[in-house]
Amino acid sequence: MALNTSLNYTSNTVSSMSSHAQGGAISLSKKLMKDKMNSNLGLLYNSNITGSQHNSVLGLKLMTNYTAFKKHIFSLGAIQMFKNSSQQNLNELTVNFNYGYNF
Repeated sequence: MALNTSLNYTSNTVSSMSSHAQGGAISLSKKLMKDKMNSNLGLLYNSNITGSQHNSVLGLKLMTNYTAFKKHIFSLGAIQMFKNSSQQNLNELTVNFNYGYNF
């Protein structure tokens, strides 16, 4: 099992406008089934302040991939984003399925 973390901070000033963004992420990954399957669960948060506007994003992701017969790779991933802003709130779900063949 592996634990991964990250932090970020960005500050921009252009003319009279300034913007500050910060956030972090944490994820756990685990190999299963004699290393044929790899699963990852993660959580992320980012906040951005530009002038009087404040925006934030909270995301939850789940990804897994499976290798069959050493050549076929199946991947499934989903990420749920919760976006809050001073203008409009938005929830977004993205699901991906991929297939790969190594030759």
